[in-house]
Amino acid sequence: MTCGLALAGVVVVGCGGAETQDVLDPAASPGASTTSGGTTSGGTTSGGTTSGGTSGAVPDASTDASTACPEESEPNDGRDEASPLTRAMCGSLAPRSESDWVTFQLAPTSTSMRINYEGKVTVRVEVEGEPTVTLGEGSSVKVPFVKGKRYFAEVKAAERVEGVLRWRLDVIEN
Repeated sequence: MTCGLALAGVVVVGCGGAETQDVLDPAASPGASTTSGGTTSGGTTSGGTTSGGTSGAVPDASTDASTACPEESEPNDGRDEASPLTRAMCGSLAPRSESDWVTFQLAPTSTSMRINYEGKVTVRVEVEGEPTVTLGEGSSVKVPFVKGKRYFAEVKAAERVEGVLRWRLDVIEN
């Protein structure tokens, strides 16, 4: 299953065979929704995201510039240690209770955003002054679209795993 999250202004895209999600059209009416392999919720430039992901295996970081996925920087197990995310980031979760944090900020010219992720993970997204949302398999939530504020995303295993769990997170802005 492919999952992704779209926010007006930034889009995150999954890696390794994931289907890309349609970015919300800022001219679309509020509340419009689309699906493309994941769950979605509509919105406009004032808010809304598309969420989606895949539970499939996540390939290692690529050296191909078109699909490059930089590795997370450890330690990033807390909000204060969040790894800066530009377009994409890949990482690994150790078995048991580890979580990885990333942070990003929308460009001033962004009009929409989408976040896609891969791996058997949940992604909790926070931005100052807005409700925290959690993306996971089967979820359909709106992620706030806020320019000028820092976003924080926590990546956690969706279920208990025995080995290392690979993940990928992509933010796509328009």
